[in-house]
Amino acid sequence: MLDGYHCGQIYKLTGTDTRLIIDTIHIQSRMAQCFMFTENIDKEVTITLPVHRLESVKQTKLSKCDRELALKFYRDALNVTTHNLKSASFRSLFREQQLRCLLRQEVATALQSRNFNRPTINIGSANLEVDMDLFGLQPPTKMARNFCYKEKNLMEMDKLLGREWDIATVDSVTTFVTAFRVMLSANFMLKVRVKTARFPGILKGQTYRDTLSEHIRRSPQQFASDDEEE
Repeated sequence: MLDGYHCGQIYKLTGTDTRLIIDTIHIQSRMAQCFMFTENIDKEVTITLPVHRLESVKQTKLSKCDRELALKFYRDALNVTTHNLKSASFRSLFREQQLRCLLRQEVATALQSRNFNRPTINIGSANLEVDMDLFGLQPPTKMARNFCYKEKNLMEMDKLLGREWDIATVDSVTTFVTAFRVMLSANFMLKVRVKTARFPGILKGQTYRDTLSEHIRRSPQQFASDDEEE
């Protein structure tokens, strides 16, 4: 699995009606090796492409033979993953992609929500081997960290969450993340809290945060709580 993509599942190539079934996913390169799917799985045609080029499709009916083949893809991938988890470097990559999937899902929910100050959510047990360095936490003295405009460090999450992870535009209005807080509980559970706001316009390109910084600067009271401790 990578960012919600699974081996043995059928996806559509972005911008086309071409359907592909994932055989193998390479976590480090974020590439997927796929077979063509028309009415059946065509193993004679292999396509390798970045996973972000794939889109979800409605459940596709498979023949018994193709269902068994899709299940084999999934099981083979699971066996390879289980074996690779013996490697420290792979465990780190695997944990990062787990967090990316969980956190992007929470951010996407926050960007769609009318509640701009969402409650803290628990995303499970922390992986002390990876999470501390990833978020800059140092127990027991530094159990939480805010990524926000006031601290000018929101971009530190780009490497993990991808470009433009913190904005979404609907009907010429942009909802954006004002603060992303990561917390470690006393029993080492990892928690996050996402705060959002709206900007009256469409934002694109690499300078969108400069525009939002100026927007926040002009309304300091509205965003005063973004760096407050809980």
